[in-house]
Amino acid sequence: IDSIGSRVFYNCKKLKTIPLPKKVYIIKEEAFAGCKSLQKIKFPSAMAYIEAYAFRGCGLKQIVLPKNMLSIEEGAFSDCKKLKKIVIKSKGIETWRGYNENKAEEDQEEESLKDLVFYNIHKKAVFDVPNSCIKKYKEWLIETGCFKKTMKIK
Repeated sequence: IDSIGSRVFYNCKKLKTIPLPKKVYIIKEEAFAGCKSLQKIKFPSAMAYIEAYAFRGCGLKQIVLPKNMLSIEEGAFSDCKKLKKIVIKSKGIETWRGYNENKAEEDQEEESLKDLVFYNIHKKAVFDVPNSCIKKYKEWLIETGCFKKTMKIK
């Protein structure tokens, strides 16, 4: 298995933890969305892509994004209100939110707040990132409205 399909575990209320196979490199759209009991997930080192809303509304408390992570699409961890610790090992995550080429740019600007990767997570969340990327990631979090004064980045 190298991927977790779209909506495979959608709204699975009793799912608390799940071991992902080592070769999984992509988690598809809404794969775990609404899994309010999901508190723990360990991403394999091969993990590179997390699609839109994959974990929206989950009960995750902490995540560690591996070095190979390349892309995280819009709303992937939005509404994970218990998500308090985010460890980002990758120095080069390129995509933070999706871009819909069929919409006018000004319409996308208006929608950006609800489409953010870490929108509406724990108000005291701590982001642990590579030292060489602190400035880059902090600017991104502030720019997109995800970073609150009560949060930390180190």
